[in-house]
Amino acid sequence: MNSYLKNKLIYFPGIFISLLGSVLFSFATGMYLLDVTHQGTSYAFNIILYTIPVVVLSPIFGIFVDRYSKKKLIILGDLLNALLMFGIFYMWNYIDSITLIYTGTVLTSIFSLLVSIGFESGKPQMFEKDWLVKANSLSSIISSGSRIAGPFLGGLIYAFIDIRSFVLFNGISFLFSMITEIFLSIEEVKTETEKKEKMSLTKGFRYMMLDKKLKKYVVLLVILNFSFPMAIIVPIPYLITNYFQYGSKVLGGIQSMFSIGLIIVAMIMGKFNLKLTLKLIKVLFIGFIGVNILFLIPISVSLEQMGTTTIYAIGMFLTGGVIALVDIPLLTYFQQEIPDNIRGQVIGLFIGIIKTIMPIALLLSGKIIDMSTPSYSIILGVIPIAVSLVFLLLTPQKEIGIEEGNVGAIFK
Repeated sequence: MNSYLKNKLIYFPGIFISLLGSVLFSFATGMYLLDVTHQGTSYAFNIILYTIPVVVLSPIFGIFVDRYSKKKLIILGDLLNALLMFGIFYMWNYIDSITLIYTGTVLTSIFSLLVSIGFESGKPQMFEKDWLVKANSLSSIISSGSRIAGPFLGGLIYAFIDIRSFVLFNGISFLFSMITEIFLSIEEVKTETEKKEKMSLTKGFRYMMLDKKLKKYVVLLVILNFSFPMAIIVPIPYLITNYFQYGSKVLGGIQSMFSIGLIIVAMIMGKFNLKLTLKLIKVLFIGFIGVNILFLIPISVSLEQMGTTTIYAIGMFLTGGVIALVDIPLLTYFQQEIPDNIRGQVIGLFIGIIKTIMPIALLLSGKIIDMSTPSYSIILGVIPIAVSLVFLLLTPQKEIGIEEGNVGAIFK
């Protein structure tokens, strides 16, 4: 069997099961913490514990992925995840359950990060180059599908199965994922120069700074990832539950439209080879501004619940589409344009930057809402996008890298 075809048949079912298990575990542990402690702080602390390793270790894991066998590191990550879950299951009656959950959250974040960077960096060696957009689209669909199905299934199962059984199920899903990964074909591309080089945390950063096109993309997308939490992630749930007082069921329906929008746009993008360009970013920034103007309408104009709910559902659907139009071309750009021996470091560094920026934006948005109203958070979230858009429209843009555009040759 063709290795590319074999990878397609193995990778996507395996990653869906692994992702679904992770979402179920995250949902179950969140519900358990709220049930046992009755404190929102314990739930928030669990999220923070998951985020910290991603911020700190992403650039470091990028180096490991570039220097060592991606396949072995991916298998190792899921094996450690499986052993961790089985260990928690076994120790549940011997160690405080809250301590076990917090420990499990930190460690599974570390192991899952290794798997994630390994896969994103290794896709060019797993699939045909002209199939990468399709691969990233399918990955996005699977990720969104698991986010929709996970809480729905988790809510049903949690009523009948205890948290310990959830942990066991998650361990089995990681084990299954690891077994499928053994049969993947990931061609390793290593150079003699690379093997002799000392490890360097600055290599990926230097590449990013030297490649003018990549640097511009990163800056613009960091701005988007700052504005997204400020304008949408925090204000919209607050508006639905506190300002309009529609309840959690309405909020859940509205938020599900985000994933549905992402899935539909990802499906469409799978049929087109859409590349990341400054022109595309301009269109996406205009779309982002338009969506947030839509979100401000129900605050300014008195509407019935159906009208308000419809507006926010449409807005979240369009937001999901915008995010898909960013994420899929960006990943494809990383996979197609960045040399094999530096790709993991650049991806790891980018993930670390984004995961650092987003919590800052979330906290800032929360403070703004506490001090004023959600509309101010939406407006302040849109301002960086609007300023960047004006700059892009007024400044002549040239789609090049450094000088002759061959920065990659310096790092090969």
